[in-house]
Amino acid sequence: MKKFLITVLLVFSLLLNIIHIASADEKKAQKKKAQKTQSSDKIEKMEKQIQDLQNQYLKMKKELEDLKKQKGKKPVPGEIPAPTTSPLPIASPSLQETPPAQDDEALLKQLQKEMGEEEEGEAAPRPTGRQTGNVFNPDISINADMVWRINHNKNIEGGSPFNLREVEIGFQGNIDPWSRFDAFIGLHKHGDHTEVHVEEAYTTFYRIPLGLQLKTGKFFTAFGKDNTMHQHDRPYVDKPLFVKNYLGHEGMGGTGMSASAMIPLGKVYGEAILETMNDENSSSFTGGKSGKVLYNGHVRLYSDLNDSSNIELGYSHLRGFNDKAATRLTQIQGIDLTYRWKPLRRGKYHSFLLRGEYLWSDRENPDRQVRTNGYYAFGQYQLNRNWYVGARYDYSEFPDLINTHENAISGMLTYYPTEFSYMRLQYKKTDRNFAYPITEWLFQMNFLLGPHGAHKF
Repeated sequence: MKKFLITVLLVFSLLLNIIHIASADEKKAQKKKAQKTQSSDKIEKMEKQIQDLQNQYLKMKKELEDLKKQKGKKPVPGEIPAPTTSPLPIASPSLQETPPAQDDEALLKQLQKEMGEEEEGEAAPRPTGRQTGNVFNPDISINADMVWRINHNKNIEGGSPFNLREVEIGFQGNIDPWSRFDAFIGLHKHGDHTEVHVEEAYTTFYRIPLGLQLKTGKFFTAFGKDNTMHQHDRPYVDKPLFVKNYLGHEGMGGTGMSASAMIPLGKVYGEAILETMNDENSSSFTGGKSGKVLYNGHVRLYSDLNDSSNIELGYSHLRGFNDKAATRLTQIQGIDLTYRWKPLRRGKYHSFLLRGEYLWSDRENPDRQVRTNGYYAFGQYQLNRNWYVGARYDYSEFPDLINTHENAISGMLTYYPTEFSYMRLQYKKTDRNFAYPITEWLFQMNFLLGPHGAHKF
């Protein structure tokens, strides 16, 4: 399977390079045609400029001849001739008076004194050597996310219809020119109680030997696309089904280290990430009971198809133990594909996003090997500057169960008054082969206060 995936990635990279070559040839032909058109336009412009210059020359020549004729005329008696030069400005008293003769040393002292008096009178600011402003203060932001379950049924879902799902406080800033720190503190509502925990808190080092980038602390695992997103960055109200079932309600993350490097592949941008972290996930692993670490590898290829669209393909491989004795392995692999379209001139008003992820799990149980999978497909179109419409289809099995699955279909309508807030209405119908179907109407309101750095593209 690994050889097959590596082959797929290489073929994908080769196809993208072929597309780039074909598009480059087409662009060359278009460029030649445009150059011919531009050349003819330039010739016409130059001919027009030459004609304008000739007209100006003739006009100036005529004016010069008129001036010569007027100069040769005799002045009329009583007429005051116009001055040929502008009058001198009235000299200031200091310039009218001739200073007495002084030696060089006395003159230097006098000039220093006059300069000192001018500086005191103007009260010009002088550098003090102290730092001013917010150079060393981090950017602080607060994000509030509230969800209203319009057709709430307490017998099925529990809790209350209105839920302040999350309040996230972010601290972000540069430590020095070669490193930065990001921290996000989350306040989450779970039933009747609120939990406060660190979602992410990590330092990124950019100046590492061999061209590497190192990240240390607590962070979301680079598995696929959705798992790395914060709640307010998702273009839908809830997580896809397989993300919750395999990676957990809060997403897959932990405390550890992550190293990444760029891979040169011609016209294609490549990145490889290797991570190791504590086992803090109880959905597919032990939740820290094994005392072992998890390992994750992620490779992605990115390419611009043209000036308005790009495509990205990624592969992830996560592995760890699922029992306290650390004798049984769980391996989760996934593929993600993203296509984006955003025209340069109309990007504020129209755009399109298409994304899909597929995951499969291989779990060692005491009696048998459990192989399950899940996937989702999502599309979103921007209608104008403020309105977006989208749809998503989910299918998911469960990590340790066989012949048990659920699937859902969702539709979303989102309104962005500004980039600091949005409102979203989502319809979702979930069918399961082990329980009754659920129909939900969800209304989300999200607000951001303060600067909030952009997340990974």
